[in-house]
Amino acid sequence: MKAVAKLHPTEAGIDVVDVVTPGIEAPTDVLVQVVISGISGSEVNIWKGTYRRPNGQPVEPGRILGYDPYTGSAPPGVELVGNLDDILVSSDIVTLHLPVTAETRGMIGAAQLSRMRSHAILVNTSRGALVRTEDLVRSLRDGAIAGAALDVLEREALDAPALAGLPNVILTPHMAYYSESSLRESQRKAASQIIKVLRGEPPDYPVN
Repeated sequence: MKAVAKLHPTEAGIDVVDVVTPGIEAPTDVLVQVVISGISGSEVNIWKGTYRRPNGQPVEPGRILGYDPYTGSAPPGVELVGNLDDILVSSDIVTLHLPVTAETRGMIGAAQLSRMRSHAILVNTSRGALVRTEDLVRSLRDGAIAGAALDVLEREALDAPALAGLPNVILTPHMAYYSESSLRESQRKAASQIIKVLRGEPPDYPVN
């Protein structure tokens, strides 16, 4: 029997890097198109900038609220609020755009879902572990919220059956990031990190 020696990449002098934020705009495009067309029944073409209701009337943009405890500024057109509860009680569509940390894991559970409007829709194109699946399923079945559009799940394959059978849920297979521009961006970033390491320069997104 042969012995196999395992060597950590750092010990072997191998740089490990990550390609972060590929196509940051793509998930937002997907969530807008999925929510407005799939759940509300409106006709949407995000790339042409057209938004129409089933009766043909245009969909007028509403207020855009944002909450981020780590920044005091927001992009143009976004109104910052003081806490997450302000978002939940005031929004018709609640979208999540943040990483999973010890602070954010399970941040949307029964208590938070109960604060949302009964006609509200939850959208998650970020990380599945932000939402407690069992609480979401219960809220959707009980009509506590109107629907959910999910590109990510708390336990990807295991949670899908419980959600797929609900008529007020739209699931996509963890692909909201994908677009032609995001593919080019991820390829460019990967190549740029290889070039930096070969030149002896520190990579932008080191893992080790």
